[in-house]
Amino acid sequence: MAAEQSAVSAARPPPVVPLLPRGRDGAALRAVPLGAAGAPSEAAVEHFLKAGRLAARDGAEIRWWHAANSRRRAREAARSAVHMVEADVLLRGGRGGDGDPIMAHPPETDSDITLQEWLEEMAGTDKGIKLDFKSLDAVRPSLELLQLVKPCLERPVWLNADVLPGPNGINAVVDAEGFLEIVTSFFPDVTLSLGWTTGWHPEQHNEEAVAVYHHLEEGRHLSEHSFQHHRALRNL
Repeated sequence: MAAEQSAVSAARPPPVVPLLPRGRDGAALRAVPLGAAGAPSEAAVEHFLKAGRLAARDGAEIRWWHAANSRRRAREAARSAVHMVEADVLLRGGRGGDGDPIMAHPPETDSDITLQEWLEEMAGTDKGIKLDFKSLDAVRPSLELLQLVKPCLERPVWLNADVLPGPNGINAVVDAEGFLEIVTSFFPDVTLSLGWTTGWHPEQHNEEAVAVYHHLEEGRHLSEHSFQHHRALRNL
């Protein structure tokens, strides 16, 4: 995945609070900051330092667990010594599907673990989390679930989407304006990690895409960003 900073955990793991079941067409949830005041948007390295999980102010020391998209991998990640756990989110059935949010990376369209179950697994740990959205349709129902578990998430929370096509890339996976509008309406203070898709191109980045990225960043006055690119020979 992209080179990025990280986010942190509480000194003591918070208690597990089960998510309440909720219909997809239920009443709208009020937008509130995620986690304790300042925690999700606080600089990741600083947060880990305060928790005593980093010996020095060095983001390279933050350990990641990627693609925790199954029950087994989510359980292993929760019991590991990593700082951050990343997983992919889409609706069951894939793009345009109308199922529950699940943990899967395209071309997969099904999983043995839903986002609700995944969040319950992570809520009882001291891990920061990063959710990588693979479709715009999955964002709103996922944030409704995230809002229900927010009292247990006083640690870094990153929300990621590939919002632009990069060099030799395909069309943007997730609509940029739609993604930012939904996320900031729920969680104005959350850390956003915006990226773009690429094909194999060892040196070149698309200057127009970079300019659009900066426009999105400045226009939304967001608190913290991870300026990232995907490495072409990895399936992220």
